[in-house]
Amino acid sequence: MTHLIGGGVFSGLLWLYIIQIKHLKLSMLQEVSSLFATVCTLGVANELFEVVLFWVGYMPYGISDTSWDLVANTTGALAFYLMYKGLQWLRSGSTK
Repeated sequence: MTHLIGGGVFSGLLWLYIIQIKHLKLSMLQEVSSLFATVCTLGVANELFEVVLFWVGYMPYGISDTSWDLVANTTGALAFYLMYKGLQWLRSGSTK
């Protein structure tokens, strides 16, 4: 759950903030690609940080869950994107 929410949804919110602050108009493919790039970049950076913590002894339980953490990050970002598009669809239907 930590990576699903903290990794995926946080990455989605950061991605949305950047898209809005830069006033970017992206196609759906560009949206999905840039969100995937964001979640991957932040997820790998987090996992590298965990490796450093393991090396210095602050992760006594190991780092064997890295692949599942990255899957959870991506799943959280996908869930965020689906909710984002769903809200856009609902808003466009209520303004007609």
